[in-house]
Amino acid sequence: MKIRIDKILSLDDGEHRFHYAVPGRELGIDLKDFEGHEIFDQDVVTDVVLNKSGHTYYVKFKVASQAHLLCDRCLDEVRREISGEFSIVFAESRSRSDNEETDVRSIDTRNTNEIVLDKDVIDTLMLAMPSKSLCREDCKGLCPECGTNWNESLCRHYDEIVNEKI
Repeated sequence: MKIRIDKILSLDDGEHRFHYAVPGRELGIDLKDFEGHEIFDQDVVTDVVLNKSGHTYYVKFKVASQAHLLCDRCLDEVRREISGEFSIVFAESRSRSDNEETDVRSIDTRNTNEIVLDKDVIDTLMLAMPSKSLCREDCKGLCPECGTNWNESLCRHYDEIVNEKI
């Protein structure tokens, strides 16, 4: 996922929009769950808004994809929409006083022919990943004794284990 500076240099000052849909693997996301399934097996969709002002490029992007996860309690498959936003400023020098919430990066348009957003897109997706993934809010999980999925049926250990925790 690259925005080529030579193309951007030819653009007029103002707002320009770009849309990308790239398979996670092509972006370099090679995350797999413990069963070997790719977590980002769908396209990663990125909408970029670039505001050009002279040799300063204000880049905001929204990134989204479907994640193939496993429930942390019962190990059933779960699909979740993962999305996030990020802003970056690419400028000829770092002496600019831009918004502190925005990452400012130096760029030399004479020696660089592209702005690469791949790492920023991946980082934004990783930060948007849930710390816990459940198939449903009231997931009962697996029996620690025999492995029965308590969402489907209760085993003989259920009452004993649940009463122990109370």
